[in-house]
Amino acid sequence: MKKFIALVMTAICLLAVGCSKQEENQVIDVIVPNTPEAVVTPAPTPETPAETPAPAYVSPYTEDIAAQKAKNDETVGWIKIQGTNINYPIMFDTTGKLGYYNMDSSKKKSELGSVYMHFNVASADAAGVGQNLIVTAHNNRVAYSKGNYENGFFHELHHIQSVNEGKTNCGYDEKGRTCPVTLDSGTLPNLMTPEGRTWDISVDGIDAQWEVWAFYEVKKNEPGSTLYYNTWWPYDNKDVKYTFKKPDTAFVQEWINKQLERSEVNLGITPSTSDQFMTIYTCGDNHDSSDAQSRLYFFLRQVNPASTKFGGTAAATETTPAA
Repeated sequence: MKKFIALVMTAICLLAVGCSKQEENQVIDVIVPNTPEAVVTPAPTPETPAETPAPAYVSPYTEDIAAQKAKNDETVGWIKIQGTNINYPIMFDTTGKLGYYNMDSSKKKSELGSVYMHFNVASADAAGVGQNLIVTAHNNRVAYSKGNYENGFFHELHHIQSVNEGKTNCGYDEKGRTCPVTLDSGTLPNLMTPEGRTWDISVDGIDAQWEVWAFYEVKKNEPGSTLYYNTWWPYDNKDVKYTFKKPDTAFVQEWINKQLERSEVNLGITPSTSDQFMTIYTCGDNHDSSDAQSRLYFFLRQVNPASTKFGGTAAATETTPAA
């Protein structure tokens, strides 16, 4: 029994402290079991939110057009220009006679006329001039000089012209008649800003915003061919020695260059030959006879939604024009 106890104690001594003299100076390799490397889970990358598409443009004049169309089915659109009294239906004479020159929007004879198109979209396309839609109305400066502002029609285009030239008064002054309005630069459209030169106009199925890119007034001795050239009148007119040149890319580029060259203010906009255009015009303030050629022209392009009808993808210009 004593011998057994002695053997057990020796074994315990060896396990506990390694007390053998033979192992006293030995280097004992201690093998540490491999510890699995910690797996670093990367922080989740936040997902980039999908771009929210811009809401589709909705005309603010849908109800106005519908109400007016119920009275006269030759109503084809609406024009309203912020800061002015221009807020009228656009008419189109389906007989092709431009009858709204001396008819109101109810088809009653009126020397004040209406706002109207030369051609609707279908007839303009058929004539090959659909890329430049024409909207016009009388200046009616005489009515305006008498305080009849409701029937001023396109007279206040002259206010936009004047205020963007730094003037504070309308330039109309003829035969003792003057426009009594003091121009407010804080109210009238500032064409040097995107919001000032972008106008909501619905015209014959095209509901869009249109951007002004040039404007100017011609004097009473202007050649009659200018009106036909600017409005792409698709017929020969021997009386004014004008023969229509059907628009192709070269013609459109020439036409753009000509309007930019004549513009009274550089708005910093360079249209594309594939844009959808609109030309708005009225009689000039220095027009003094029935056969004078003085007119004020505004040239616009469709920007929202952008028109792709002629291959264009124009977007409104938001850069500040160079001085």
